[in-house]
Amino acid sequence: MGNQSSNTETFVVENCILSFPHLFALDNNGKYSCALLIPEAAAQMVYQKAQELAASHFTNGESALPTFRWPVMKASDKQSQTTGQFIYRDNPRLANLYLMSANASEEYPPQVVDQNRQKVMDRGLIYAGCIVAVGIRLFTYNNKGNIGIGVGLSAVMKQGDGESLGGDSVNAEQLFSGVQAQAAAPVGQPMPGGAPMPTQQPAAPFGQPQTAPAPGMPAAPFQGAPTAPAAPVSGIPQPEVPVGQPMPAAPPFPGN
Repeated sequence: MGNQSSNTETFVVENCILSFPHLFALDNNGKYSCALLIPEAAAQMVYQKAQELAASHFTNGESALPTFRWPVMKASDKQSQTTGQFIYRDNPRLANLYLMSANASEEYPPQVVDQNRQKVMDRGLIYAGCIVAVGIRLFTYNNKGNIGIGVGLSAVMKQGDGESLGGDSVNAEQLFSGVQAQAAAPVGQPMPGGAPMPTQQPAAPFGQPQTAPAPGMPAAPFQGAPTAPAAPVSGIPQPEVPVGQPMPAAPPFPGN
């Protein structure tokens, strides 16, 4: 059975809170992805479509297995894969919502548009915590015992702003509001501590020594003295923010 052998038509889910967005760059799994926190009514609609897809595709009772993964779950039940802590439970804005993870392949990145349905040019407009509508489709997968229904991400439209979920982010304007700027002192004038600023010296002509040589020493450059080549500088790639793994099984619909 193929990894994505059956799928639904693309449909829209509105009023989603965006979380862990990787919409402009690939995540650690080589995909575009995000987590979506959605109201219960939207979760029920997605779950119903998932049940219909499962009934038409999985005919051997696979969808009844405890390991079968459904596309929605309670946000308060989502745990971090690294710390085991509940990610959304302590946030009253999110605890009663439902969680749905969606992704797109590198070959088909999601379209991301603003409130005017124009392509987003300022990527800072899309952040964890903003409100979005998404175009998604459901698909089935069965790969080496990993079986369930996933969510394909086709498009994202920003609907509005919301409280940022990025706990490590800071507002530079607020952070430095009490810091006074210092005016630069002219060359040769005393610094605030009283010490005079060093006077700028003219640079020596190219190839001439910067200072007089010591007695008995030849002036630089020294004839025949080899020079070591500069060491190459290499960049260090920065790791991407990990995202959540596929969600655990949730039949019947969470909350019932």
